[in-house]
Amino acid sequence: TKTQLFAHNIMQRESKRMDPNDLIGGTGTLGRISDALIGKGSKVGLFSVDKFQIALSGRPGVSDAPFIVNGNGVPDVYISEETKETVYSLHNETESDSGYFAETWSSTLLNSFGSNDILGVELLDKSTSVVFPLTRFAKQLEIVSRLIATRDARGVDTDMFYVETGGFDTHADVELNLQNRFIEVNDAFAA
Repeated sequence: TKTQLFAHNIMQRESKRMDPNDLIGGTGTLGRISDALIGKGSKVGLFSVDKFQIALSGRPGVSDAPFIVNGNGVPDVYISEETKETVYSLHNETESDSGYFAETWSSTLLNSFGSNDILGVELLDKSTSVVFPLTRFAKQLEIVSRLIATRDARGVDTDMFYVETGGFDTHADVELNLQNRFIEVNDAFAA
């Protein structure tokens, strides 16, 4: 096998990619599913809670880059109005001698400002009547429920979310530790 079987970080990365022969390098399982859905006409939203995950990466140019949100929603970007004006003036309409990569980078930057603003405003209006447990994992599921409520405003028909919790790699008191981890996961899902 090409995959190291006993390095935890390698096993986690490979489980998110599920591409042992590296046929579609740099992509993840959910990203490839998103690519296929988009190919069938779906509009897909991709979200990771707390950090970037390779699992959501599709082929470049097919799926959009995933949104990375935290447990409270869209992290605020603190940019003064003067700086924002400067950024927009530097990344305005392209000229005939503008490079493709510079144009793509500028377009992506400005689109991300707009997308973050729109999603942030939409999430402010969304809440849940469900009381989630006070755990990190439950907080992730709570933001997922609020993101689902923004689906219509975002114009998508399918969403994919990546959340995770750790603590399953126990070396002592395995049964007790696993039981506690499963209770935390079950309580979060039950909410």
